[in-house]
Amino acid sequence: MSLRISLVLIIVVSLAGIALTWVIKNPPIGSSKEADLPFFYTLSPDDLRQISITTPVGKKTFYATFVDDGRNVASVWYFEDPAGIPVNFDRWGGITFLLGGPKTQRILAKTIDDPAQYGLNRP
Repeated sequence: MSLRISLVLIIVVSLAGIALTWVIKNPPIGSSKEADLPFFYTLSPDDLRQISITTPVGKKTFYATFVDDGRNVASVWYFEDPAGIPVNFDRWGGITFLLGGPKTQRILAKTIDDPAQYGLNRP
């Protein structure tokens, strides 16, 4: 392949990459993303002290202890039974954030015109 063809291909690929990046970063007008839905409630992971999970097989309870190493305070989660065994951090990581609060499915209007739309009609 000649040098001239190689340079033309490099320029074309570069321009295509720039155009693709611009289109991704600046979507066309009128195509807006759905608004980020608010949380229904939120709990800080530091506020959670105990988590109990009940299934048909049985019940497991986990509790948190807080360790201060001088620089920061970290929570360490343990099984309640058998006592004193810490949970696997790789598998447990993020559970407290998931339990910290669900996002809403939809946003209610400030004024409700049709209560039946939200299941609020009179029986």
